[in-house]
Parts: sequence; structure tokens; C-alpha cells
Amino acid sequence: MRSPLTSAPMRAAYALLAALVSAALIGVMGFYRPPLPAIAPLLSPYVGLWHNFPSTVNNQTVKLAGLDSAVVIFLDSNFIPHVKARTLHDLYFAQGYLHARERLWQMEFLARVASGRLAEMLGLIAVPHDRQMRRFGLSFGAENSFRVVAADSLSFSVLKAYSDGVNAWISGLDAAAFPIEYKLLNIKPELWTPLKSLLIAKLMTYDLATLNDDYAMTAVLKKLGKATIDTLFPTAPFFDEPIIPKGTEWPFTARVPDVPDLIADTSGIVSDSFVFQNEEMLTEVLGSNNWAVSGKLTATGAPILCGDPHLRLSLPSLWYAMHLIGPRGWVAGASLVGTPGIIIGFNSNVAWSLTNVAPDVMDWYRIYFRNTLLEQYVYEDGYRAVSKRIEHIGIRHQKPFFDTVLYTHHGPIVAADNYRPLRSDVPPGCALRWKGHDGDNVVRTFLELNWARGYEDFVAALQHFECPAQNFVYADRQGTIALWVNGRFPLKWHEQGKYILDGRRRDHEWQGWIIHEHNPHIKNPARGFVSSANQQPTDSLYPYYLNWIFEVGTRGQRINQRLGAMRRITPDSMQQLQLDDLNLIAYNVLPVLLPMVQSLQKQPSLQEVIRILVAWNYRADSLSIAQTIFSEWWKQLQQLIWGDDFNKLAFPKTETTLRVILNEEKYRRWIDICETPEQETLPQVAALALQSAADSLRVRYGSDVANWRWGRVKQTTLLHSFQVPTFSRILSVSGDKLIVNAAGRQMGPSWRMVVALGDSIRAWWIYPGGQSGNPGSAQYDAFVEDWRMGRLRPFALLQPERSFKEGVAVITLVKS
Repeated sequence: MRSPLTSAPMRAAYALLAALVSAALIGVMGFYRPPLPAIAPLLSPYVGLWHNFPSTVNNQTVKLAGLDSAVVIFLDSNFIPHVKARTLHDLYFAQGYLHARERLWQMEFLARVASGRLAEMLGLIAVPHDRQMRRFGLSFGAENSFRVVAADSLSFSVLKAYSDGVNAWISGLDAAAFPIEYKLLNIKPELWTPLKSLLIAKLMTYDLATLNDDYAMTAVLKKLGKATIDTLFPTAPFFDEPIIPKGTEWPFTARVPDVPDLIADTSGIVSDSFVFQNEEMLTEVLGSNNWAVSGKLTATGAPILCGDPHLRLSLPSLWYAMHLIGPRGWVAGASLVGTPGIIIGFNSNVAWSLTNVAPDVMDWYRIYFRNTLLEQYVYEDGYRAVSKRIEHIGIRHQKPFFDTVLYTHHGPIVAADNYRPLRSDVPPGCALRWKGHDGDNVVRTFLELNWARGYEDFVAALQHFECPAQNFVYADRQGTIALWVNGRFPLKWHEQGKYILDGRRRDHEWQGWIIHEHNPHIKNPARGFVSSANQQPTDSLYPYYLNWIFEVGTRGQRINQRLGAMRRITPDSMQQLQLDDLNLIAYNVLPVLLPMVQSLQKQPSLQEVIRILVAWNYRADSLSIAQTIFSEWWKQLQQLIWGDDFNKLAFPKTETTLRVILNEEKYRRWIDICETPEQETLPQVAALALQSAADSLRVRYGSDVANWRWGRVKQTTLLHSFQVPTFSRILSVSGDKLIVNAAGRQMGPSWRMVVALGDSIRAWWIYPGGQSGNPGSAQYDAFVEDWRMGRLRPFALLQPERSFKEGVAVITLVKS
């Protein structure tokens, strides 16, 4: 499914056609509306699209203002830059310059998404998005973080140097060199600022730390009661495989929060018109894997660290591979476009990778106003003043829109004044208390991680990192492995924030913070490995509350099963583990479900379907037909079990459905279909679901089951920001969400890395994309096929004391 156009002329011709088609499609699909760019300027020999098809990269020397001294950049055969600078200022200046050189449009687009400024480029259609981002307060949070960063001279100097490097590239551009997206929209690049880097960091925080069920759970509580919540939405997971091994004791005395008499405010928030969208179970789509194994389990006797963060897949990727060499040593790995430093990577001493924790750091508080003037709200026995933030939303070819956002001491009231955001999980009339609004210094975290020499440096760096909370896995050349469940966690009573809280009550507020030393962590465990896959961080022995629900523990259990059975581990075996596609949901339930539907084999429409399922090895391979059948069957089964009792409400999660199937007697009342006079049993419901699944697949893909192959049905998509196919890629990929190889339709492994530590460090990597953000470049999607097939590439490391021998060009930046 990857384009065969590889030669420069062929790619240029194709990209030109793609650009012109995109210009039309952008309007047709509604993402951007007239006026469309004129075709004549796009075809101009002076500034048109012809200038967006790069020729061979040659050695070059570039004069730039703002450098302390010369910077040498070696581009290797993968177009990864190895940047060698004498000062930290020049190192991050060069990083900003390179990010802008390859990903300028992407950087500006992400900053505008975060700040709610898309309408300035795209017109009226983007106003709903911009209002939502303004009302969620991403700019408010970024401004608070800017004040913290600005107070730290090192962090601010790095952020400023990075920004200056971006602007050095922008200032040297003429219209002919603008990235193709600017030409299609007929706009110019905007100069960069340090705040924009922090906005991109807040956008990551928004993606990873605003998943919440508060509104949905309040609706269930109000309509079905606390007993139903306790039975079907429990805190205890089905796959009981916590990140910190079970039975771990905690050598500290925890602070115990006070518990109020009332734990929720359900009055007047959930109306009869409330409808929860069950099509996407938000807590089950984001995820990542990481682990580290100690030398006692490896063939070399030295640790191996692995990581693959699962994010929304895009083209170009969020990541840009780099190798930075400066006065403090070298560091290599994945940089996040628009921000300085290496986010996931390794240096000459240590390696690290991240997965999302998903603690509850976002709560909604019902606000009671004093009167209709909305200038004061009730708090305790008195009133507090509302503050107002006037958001100026520029709209292309239109007058600006001014949106007044009301702020309480909890935070902004996102849905108010008859405004309803695009997201369905925002309760009306409630203020948002979100950790992402607080100022922090994420820049300092990664600066210290990048130059860490050992475990103590690693732990010190983590103390600056607050939100989004991450599971940091660690390994070093001295043989240490460790994992920290890291962030700044609010001190909360058990299940505080599972429901909407009362904004009038002080005892409903967060009661302080868990101190960093009390965060869950483990170093050099006896079992010889550490791992995380977004499952619950600890068992019930941990004395603090972090959240009531985490990702389904299938990936964590499978990783631990595999690691626990391995000996003489090699980097190759770790790469294979990243590609593990065993479907643990199917592995657990099919032995129970299949006997219930065996009698249906007499039906011609189901005979082949059942035969395929019986022969299945539970692998979600891209060629598997059984994976497609099971995926649809599972979807139909959940709809039949929960769709009647939870009409318009949030369905119980996957793990509860597992409990129902494996313990039918206990959950019999939920299995019965309310609309029928009979009391259905699980075999009857399973049979109905299988028939519905087979019918649905035939309607969508035809009667030939060869067309039901999983990769073809799933269609993993790398989506360009314009959301049109010409700049995107659709792939046939193995795996799925809740599987170790978690490649879904639009989410999946955004970066894969394996690092073998020891006397000399070796590393392998891949990501779905290429180093260039230019669709006309061969480097736009150069890594896609290797990523699709699960092939990692070796990281060529340029040591400071050695000359570069393998590469395509040398770029020298000199002071003008």
C-alpha cells in the first residue's frame, strides 16, 4: 500500500498532482473553505510548487546570526542529523534550526492547535475547535509554565536558543521555499517564540491527561445507583498485573486525606437528554509499552531497555530522530518537533523511555452562581468573584470572535452560556481543575535526563516533571534498572473525582500533593525486569489513591509473561517482543464462547466463520481473518449485553465484559435483553452477536472471507494535518489496541527503540514516517515500510572523538 514512486522526478510529478488534488479536496471535505489558493501561483516557476521537490543534498556552509561558534551537522544515510556544537546555546540553536528546516509547517500547526488559532488560517470552520481549546485553557497553562521556566536561567536560555534557531531558518526563507502547506493555504510562516514550544508540550499534556469519565459516571450514579457502579465499574482490575510487582511494601507513613460525607454532586447536571458516545472508549485507545531487563537475563550480562510510545499516528510523525553532541557529552533518540532536547533516548551512560500513567488529575466542580450576573459564585459560607479571560479568536476573511471565559479558583468553566464544546465528556456549568493548568518546568526535566550520568541524576531530573504523569523506565551501564511512576499527584480520598464534585465545598478540593519520594517506584527488582503498559501502577498495598481505572492490563500481563520466561535475552528477541500480536482478550474468552455456538455450524452463513475461529491461534496478524471476525463479534457482544440497560449511558469497560462471560451466573441480570419477554442466557446472546457480526462483515466487505483480512479491514492510517489521502498513508499492519503490538486504526507505536547498554552502547529505532515533513521528498515516508513490517534500524552513533564516515552530507553553520 506504499507508493512505488521513488525516483525524484516521479515523486515530484506525483506530489504536484497530489498538491493540486489536495487543494480541491480541502474545500470539498470541509476542512478549509474558499477562497482557495489560485492555481497560477502554485504553478509559478518562481515561487510555485516546483520548489518543494528537493534535489540531492550536498555539503553546504550556512552563515547565521546568533551563533557563538561553528556547528557541524552530519546527515547520515537515514538523514538523521548528528549535531556537534561547542556550547549549549549553539547546540539547541542548531536543533531549532533543523526542526524548522524539516518540519516548519507541522510545528506551526501544532502550536496553533494548542493555542486555538486555527481559524486564523482556515476560517469559520475552525472556530468550534479554537473555542474549545481556549476554554480548556491550554494557553493559560502554557503561560503559567512560561513563568516557571523563565525563572530558571538554564531552562530559559535553552528554550530561547531553540526559538532563535527556528527563527534563523524562517528569516532565511523566501516565498519559493515555503513548505507546500503554506502555499496551498496562501499564508506565510509566523516567527517562533519560546511560548509556542510550551504550547506544544501542553498539547501533549492535553492528549494524555484529559481523559476522564466524571460526567459519564455521574450519569450512571444518578440513574442506576452506587451499587451498580460498585459492581460494574470497580477499581480492582481483571488482569491483576500492576506495574510495581504485587506485594511490594512501602517504607513510609502516608498522609491520609479527609473523606467528606458527600462524594458527588449529581443535582441538575445530568439531564434526560444526556447521551454518552460509546463508539470510542477513551480509556482504552491510548497506551504505550516500555521495559528494561537486567544483565542477569541478557546474553551479554548488560541491561537492555525498550520503549514504544503509542500515540495518534500522523504524517509527518511527531518525532524527529537526532544525535546531539555538546559540552556535556552526547545524547540520541527521539526529539519532539517544536521543543528542545531528546524526549526518549540514551546517552553514553543511561537510557530511558516513557509510557502514560493516566492518574486522575482532572476534576469537574459544579458551580453555583450568586445570581444571573455570573460575577460571583458560592463557596463555603460566602462568595468568590469570577474572573474573566477575553479570548480574541481571529477568523480568516471574517471579523474576530470574542469569547468570554469565566474562571473560578478551581479553573475555567468550559461549558457555559449555552456553549457546548466538541467533546462530549464536558459537564455544563462546571469548573475544570486540571493539573495541566499549573506551571511546571518540563524543559529542565529533559535537559537533566539528556545529560544524566547515573541513577541519582535520573531521579533528580524526574522531580521537575509534573504532568502528564509518565512511567519512566531506566537502565544504565552500571547495571541498574528502575521504573518510576512519576508526576505530581494530588492527595485525594478513594475515588475522589470519579464523579462531579461540589464547587461550594472546600472538602471537595484536592488536599495537597503526594511527595515525590512517595511516588511508586522500584529499582533492581528480584525478578530481573521492570515494565509498564499503562495498567494500574500498584496493588492495594500502596496507600495513596491515583485513579479508579487504568488501561486494560492485557499488554502488561503479556509482556511480563514473556519476560518472565526469557533467558539470554538479545536485542533481536526484544524487537520481536515489541511485535507480539497475541490477543489476550480472545485467548481468555473464546474457549468459553466457542462451545456455546458450536450448534450454529449447521447454518451455512456461520459454518465457515466458526471453522475459522476454531482454527485460530489468537494472533492479530495482518493476514488473519479470525481476528477480524472476533473483533466484530466482541463489539456486537458488548452492544447486546450493555446496550439495553445502559441506553444513553457509558458502557462498562472491557474488563467487566470479561467478568460477565467468565462468570455468567453472577451477572445474569445484565446478560438478559430487556426488550424481549424471555430471559436470554449467555449462549443465546453470544449466538445473536456472532450472527450480527457475520452479517455486518458481509455487508461491508462482501461474502468472500479473503476480503476480511485484518490489515485490510483495520486500515492503519498515518494522517496528514490536512486530513486528505494525498499526503497520508493507509497501511496493512498487524496488532491492535490492547495487544502488545498496539497498532490500531489511528493510534499505535509512534516510535520503537531498543537500547543495549554495556561497554559500548548499541541502539535500534524506527518510526512511522520520515525525517522530512515535505510530501515531495523521498524522506517524507522513508521509514514507513520498515515500521509496518516491524524492522528496526541501527542508530549510527557519531562519538565526539571520531570522524564521521557514513553519511550523505555535512552542513556547517557559521557565525555571520
